[in-house]
Amino acid sequence: MNILENLQALCASNLFPTLIGTLVGALIGACVSLTVAKRTILASFGSQEMQDYNAIKDLEQKIFDCEIDKEKEENEKIKKLYEDKLEILWLQYRNTFEALCGRYLSKVDKIDKENFRKMYKKYITDLIENDQKLENAEQKYNPLTSVFDATITVYKELKLNKPKMNCFCWYFCRRKF
Repeated sequence: MNILENLQALCASNLFPTLIGTLVGALIGACVSLTVAKRTILASFGSQEMQDYNAIKDLEQKIFDCEIDKEKEENEKIKKLYEDKLEILWLQYRNTFEALCGRYLSKVDKIDKENFRKMYKKYITDLIENDQKLENAEQKYNPLTSVFDATITVYKELKLNKPKMNCFCWYFCRRKF
């Protein structure tokens, strides 16, 4: 018996509608599970981005609180301790951005680049441009001596990638009124 005869026999039997229903059900189940898997992966990426954002906000609050406590303090020894704590908090802040920028540049770790640009462009720009106002010995983002290479690379990329405007808009945006 060849394949064609087997197929004709299957079509003539009562099992054919059941077989078709089973195949369609399996196909629908596979599509649903792929959709759920994709949503789970996207949600995990979103949760990682939220953890990063919350870590940055938490460090900003700690830095702010420490600055206020330092200003209130009158004892010089305790003020020195607050300065040391601030230095550690600022290092954690820079390291958080370095890790975040490293993931942004990574080919393996997928991150929503458009959302990253919207959320962190101002943070990274402020961090590096405020650092450039310091003395050379105090600069943490000096391209020649910095250990924060990923942050500097992302900063350069964000500064070079200006939003594209059409010609009509460009004409009016550039004019001085």
